Amino acid sequence: MDCLTFLSNLIDSLAWPLAVVIVAFMLRKQLPLIFENVKKFKAGSFEFERLEKDVLEAKEKAEVVANKFDEQDDETEESDEDVPEISNLERQVLEAITKSNYAMRSVTGVAKDTGLPRKTVNRTYTELIGKGLLGQTTNKSGKQRWYPTYLGRRTVASAS
Repeated sequence: MDCLTFLSNLIDSLAWPLAVVIVAFMLRKQLPLIFENVKKFKAGSFEFERLEKDVLEAKEKAEVVANKFDEQDDETEESDEDVPEISNLERQVLEAITKSNYAMRSVTGVAKDTGLPRKTVNRTYTELIGKGLLGQTTNKSGKQRWYPTYLGRRTVASAS
């Protein structure tokens, strides 16, 4: 095989793969948009199936909520001696949060449920967070919400 025949065969065998790479490079910004709506793709023995974004987002959110409520499941049962002492005001606010229909509570909602001023509820939240009885997060709108920790739920349960 002479040099020109070799070069001709090399160009012939690389033409299509090279064309695909060039087209992919030229469309590199548009390709993610094109494949965003593709749910299933099969080419020869290669198969690709993409889960819906909503399903993945819902799964992630469910895992976050499950982790917040199951954070102590792997530990052994603790005695009531480990439950911190709390004031009647702290108990009232903590019960309003734990016995609610909502997993996450706002200052305004707890103030309505307890009849306490918002400033008092906010100050009590700070004290309960310091004792490890409440956790704080933000919702989709960026508003702060509070939830009872495992220890907070145990504290309310031991008082009942």
